[in-house]
Amino acid sequence: MKRVIFIGLGLSIMLFASAAWAEEGLWDNEKEAGEKTDDADAGESAAPEEPPVDLEAVLSPEQYQRAIKPILAQTEKAEKVLKLYEKEMAKPDKTRNEERAIGHKDRAARFYLAASLQARKSKNYVREAEHKAAIQKQFEEPLQAKAIAIYLELAKTYMDQRNVRKGVSYYKQVLKIDPKNPTATEELKKIEEVLKEAQRKKAQEKTVGGGGRDDKDDRDDDFDPLK
Repeated sequence: MKRVIFIGLGLSIMLFASAAWAEEGLWDNEKEAGEKTDDADAGESAAPEEPPVDLEAVLSPEQYQRAIKPILAQTEKAEKVLKLYEKEMAKPDKTRNEERAIGHKDRAARFYLAASLQARKSKNYVREAEHKAAIQKQFEEPLQAKAIAIYLELAKTYMDQRNVRKGVSYYKQVLKIDPKNPTATEELKKIEEVLKEAQRKKAQEKTVGGGGRDDKDDRDDDFDPLK
């Protein structure tokens, strides 16, 4: 009798385990199917990016000549000057003229900015809203971004050289183009805090030391590159 009970109990346990495994396998299959469905839905919901508008094809030759050619001309100037910068920087340290290289980079930024401003102007030469948007997306915004990137690089270069006046001037140039630029805003804030702390310490030194500095030193202390 006991043997029958044990056998029955063993069969019950095996049946329970088999059912559990089957249920778990079924759940896994349902989960996998659900994940595939979700992936498929996500793929369907993600709209493919539209190709850029071929402005040369959609604009008349006269419109393209008037609206796009001047942008390309300024951009070409920027790229030529950047090549001069790269050529100068590729020279050995002894023969490299870093001041000249920086000058090339500054000119490149100005050409990119001029190209961006030309693109903004060129939107007035086309009628279709789609074409205006294409000029802004393909030329105005990316060219402005290139100019800003170069100005930020120049600002950092001068700050690394401890030339605060020059560094600040380039950060300010960035804010003229993009008043909400986070990098320029944050860096100018840091510089202002450092200058205030330096001025506070110098004021304390004057108070403790009782003066003893000439007028020229006082004028140097009053220098504020942020103004």
